[in-house]
Amino acid sequence: MFINRAFTRIAYHITTFALVVWVFRLTGANISVSLWMAVFLVASFFASFFSGVAADIYDRRRIMFFSNLAWGAAALAFLLFPDSFPGILLVSFFAQALDEFFSPAQNSALPQIVSSQDLMRANSILTLITHVANFLGYFLSGIMLRFLGFPAPFITAAILVTLGAIATLFLPPLDQEEKPVPFRKFFGLVKVKLIDQFHYLIENANVTRTMLVSAVVLSVGAGAASLAPGFAEQVLAIDARDLSFVMVLPVGFGLFLGSVILSRRGKLIPVWLSILGVGLTVLALSASPFFRSFIGNHVATPRGFEQVPFFSLLIASLSFILGIFASAITIPIVTSIQRITPGPHMGRTFAAMGTVSSILTPAVALIFGPIADLSSPIVPMVAVGLIVSGAAFWVRAKIVIK
Repeated sequence: MFINRAFTRIAYHITTFALVVWVFRLTGANISVSLWMAVFLVASFFASFFSGVAADIYDRRRIMFFSNLAWGAAALAFLLFPDSFPGILLVSFFAQALDEFFSPAQNSALPQIVSSQDLMRANSILTLITHVANFLGYFLSGIMLRFLGFPAPFITAAILVTLGAIATLFLPPLDQEEKPVPFRKFFGLVKVKLIDQFHYLIENANVTRTMLVSAVVLSVGAGAASLAPGFAEQVLAIDARDLSFVMVLPVGFGLFLGSVILSRRGKLIPVWLSILGVGLTVLALSASPFFRSFIGNHVATPRGFEQVPFFSLLIASLSFILGIFASAITIPIVTSIQRITPGPHMGRTFAAMGTVSSILTPAVALIFGPIADLSSPIVPMVAVGLIVSGAAFWVRAKIVIK
């Protein structure tokens, strides 16, 4: 499972980062990135109604295997539309729908492999691998785009995700039903299973609140990420392709350090305090251009990060802190959901989290994108910082992390 997570997440984030940068440079507008993200996540919304049910009734190993192979084919399909924004949107829809089947299956499979008392450590290791893979994906994507061109990230991603699919064949069977459910009966079961899950979430408030916190944090974070290329070039005056160096690399180191500490100690910072830390760090990033004059980097047009070293160091330091806080949020929340959710409901619970994210993320992105184009990317970034900071106090009062 660890090998599968590593290869698939590297592949996923190679393509995601490449598409964010490529769409922005292809169209020159923040709203285009927001629209791409909206289409990307509309696919998650519709697929999540089926993916969670599938993860709760079929062999989760087979779901991971076939969804990985299909996603690899979708990655290669991007090569057909290097200069077509509508084409990129179309392929993105199908690629994300396929990934939506993979994620609930893998997240809900871990408790079948390790005991409850080992979940925090196992999640910390899995998250550590994920963060390293995410970092490598983002980092390599920027380098490939800059030095090898458009095709390289997508070919590399297709190869890696195929290797990840092969790795799942070494897992034990992860069936949920004593008797296999024929595929022809699957769609008839979807409505029944979804109604059952709806009642379960109503009756289990802590599961629902924990799931919602994770979904909201992911959505607001993704909305902010959609602004990253525009924020880099229009506010920080740093080439968007160099985000790999000034933000992705430091965030990756922060996530790595946080995951290592959690895997050894089992705790780091309370979740609510980490959420507050993320909000304050985003506000500090929003304010960073105002300190540029004090460190001698007066630039008006985007430059390579090496041409503005002191300012780039400031952004990198804040990004590193952001990574540490992020790890202290995601690992405890996922572990808590796995501990308090029974196995027969776990796939649908993770899928429900994806459904909420797929609703909120495009909404956030479509609001932030036009605001960034009409005013400045600083405005929505400040809004993100304030929203996340305020959410921290609600989490402190309402959520019990197991």
